[in-house]
Amino acid sequence: MITNQFFLTCIGGIFSTALLFLNLYFKEFNLAEDSKRHRIASDNIWIIREQYISLLTDFETLSENDILAKRDILQKQTFEVYNTSPKTDAKSYSDAQKALKSEEEQFFTPDEIDKMLPAHLRIGK
Repeated sequence: MITNQFFLTCIGGIFSTALLFLNLYFKEFNLAEDSKRHRIASDNIWIIREQYISLLTDFETLSENDILAKRDILQKQTFEVYNTSPKTDAKSYSDAQKALKSEEEQFFTPDEIDKMLPAHLRIGK
């Protein structure tokens, strides 16, 4: 009887300690808020990417000065998004670096790039 009670007390203590650490972890890091901020940054970067694609499409109709001015605006917008977005940790950065370098994620073949570009900018017209 005493052994069972001691065993259950030890198990209860272990679970209490584990829950304490989990509670402290989640109190320190607001994961839902961080996730939301990353999602907002991603959405903002997406619209900037679309504006760059539109700029490429408009090359024939814009003057060189207009193109440079729009490019500068897009660079400033990109800086603002990155400046206000949550920073990544070393492990996440390393994982992304590996995925981009070794596993060639986010790399496109020339045919895939041609399909994304406006017709007048494609190589394989």
